[in-house]
Amino acid sequence: MKKIVALIFSMFVLLLAIQGCKTEQKNLILNNASVNEDGTVHIEGEAIAFEGTVNIEVTDNDGNTCFAGFTTTNAKEPSEYGTFKKDIVLSLFPQSDQITLKCFLVSAKDGTTIEKEEKTLSYNIEYQLVNIYLPNSVKNPEMIDCEKVYPLERRIKKESEVPAVDVLQFLINGPTEKEKELGYLDSLIPQSMSINYVKIEGESVVVDFGEEFLSITGGSCKVQAIRAEIEQTVKQFYPDYNIIISANGNREEVLQP
Repeated sequence: MKKIVALIFSMFVLLLAIQGCKTEQKNLILNNASVNEDGTVHIEGEAIAFEGTVNIEVTDNDGNTCFAGFTTTNAKEPSEYGTFKKDIVLSLFPQSDQITLKCFLVSAKDGTTIEKEEKTLSYNIEYQLVNIYLPNSVKNPEMIDCEKVYPLERRIKKESEVPAVDVLQFLINGPTEKEKELGYLDSLIPQSMSINYVKIEGESVVVDFGEEFLSITGGSCKVQAIRAEIEQTVKQFYPDYNIIISANGNREEVLQP
C-alpha cells in the first residue's frame, strides 16, 4: 500500500513539474530584422493578432520617432499564426548610429500594448550634416530680437532628393530634451504641419505648407520668428534666392500678424 501511495505521489510531482515547464504561447515572434543598403528596415515574423495587425515603431537614440505604422499578417483565421514581411521606409533619418525597432500587438478592447518584441540595430547609412534654426532663450534673453535664431546640427540622407524638405521636418519637430536644457525652444510651427514642396521659381524658392499653415495667428514678433526659422533653414541650400512661404499655393494670407 505504501508503495502505491509513493508511486501516486511521484506521478503527481512529475505532472506538476511538467506543467511548470510549459511556457506561455507567444503571439508575436520577430524572426528577422535588419537595415537594408538603401536605409529601409527589413522585418520578418509571425503573429496571432487582431485583424492580423502588427504595429511597428522605429526610434533613434535622441528619441525621434523615425517610423510609426503597421503591417498585416497573411493569417486566414484570427486564431492562427500568420507571417509578415515588410521593408520600412523611415519618415525621418535617424540621428544616431543605432535605432530601436519595436513590433507590438494591441488589445482590441482598450488599445493597450499586450505583447511586444524589440531589437536594436546598427544604422550605418551615409549621411550629410545640415542645420535647423531655432530661438534660444539663453543666447537671446527675454527674446528681444524676434528674428534671432541659432543653428542646431541634424543628419539627413546623403543622397536626399529634396534636402530642404527633410530638414524642415526636423525644424518642425523641434529640439531634443538635451537641447532644450541649453535654452533652445520649440519651433513656433505646429508639429502637425505638413510640407507640400520646396521648389525654385525664377530667382525665388517657394516653401509650400499645408492649408493648416493659414491658421497660424499671433503678433508680429511670432510671425517674424517663424519666418526667420524657415528662411534660415532653407537658405543653407539656396543662399542666393529669395524665400517665399505659402500654404496650398496661397502666398497672400500666410503669416499675417
